[in-house]
Amino acid sequence: MKLKVTLMRFNGSSDDVLIEADAATTIGEVAETLIRVDKNPLHPSPQPTLAASLPGEHQFTHLSPQALLGEAWIGSGADIRVVDRRIIPPSMRTSAPARAIVKVHGTDRNSTTPSDDTPLPEGSYMLGRSLESKIILADPSVSKRHMRIEVTPTTIEVIDAGSVNGILVNGIHVHRQRIDRPTLMLIGDTWVSVEPAPVLEEITQQPGAVPFTRSPRVEERYAGESFEAPDAPEESEPQPFPFMALLAPILMGAGMYALTQRIYSLLFVVLSPVMMIGNYLTRKSQVEKQR
Repeated sequence: MKLKVTLMRFNGSSDDVLIEADAATTIGEVAETLIRVDKNPLHPSPQPTLAASLPGEHQFTHLSPQALLGEAWIGSGADIRVVDRRIIPPSMRTSAPARAIVKVHGTDRNSTTPSDDTPLPEGSYMLGRSLESKIILADPSVSKRHMRIEVTPTTIEVIDAGSVNGILVNGIHVHRQRIDRPTLMLIGDTWVSVEPAPVLEEITQQPGAVPFTRSPRVEERYAGESFEAPDAPEESEPQPFPFMALLAPILMGAGMYALTQRIYSLLFVVLSPVMMIGNYLTRKSQVEKQR
């Protein structure tokens, strides 16, 4: 896939860049590549990731380094920055409203007092045993990178990040689940619920690719070329039957027989008219085909 974005640097400079990568490439891998190939060297970071802002948006959203490029909160036309996921720059320290709430209930699904309540603003977040995850579960049956939570202004989705035990919703394994209401799911041996946060009056633009219309290409008007028309073919006059050419071999054969008294002379008399008639019919058919 291809993304046309603007790379913003903290020194105030910027460049338009074209990102060509597989949809399964992670945001962290894209950030590491930008650090490596940027002509204005960026500050190296142990845990680089991207922060993105769509056109018309003034707030940058931190992206999870484990999020896939094909499903992340980013699209063509966006402004991006390479940041350290552990350190949020002062310009990005804004109180973004929560769009989703994740509650960890532990091993008891009927628990009414969850042990952990995590509000999530727009962005991509990882849940698992890894210390780099946004929501860490101390459950040995949970994978290090178990589930990814994608939060946009209008949708919330949970996606299996290739875990061993998967995600169970109502006893059914799901790879991807859209959250429209409070949903209880089993992650390993731990019950987790994800629910939309209270709806705000202000709805921002849906993130993703920004549509655009390419300017039409106007080609020069075709001037045309002039060619002389060929002469019309003339009709050929019908050829008369060659009676004289037919009589000549007959007379010649009769004379040869009178002089030689051999019967073979008459073969010339018989075959010559046949040849003349065949030649006449062949020429006539060719003339008719040319008309």
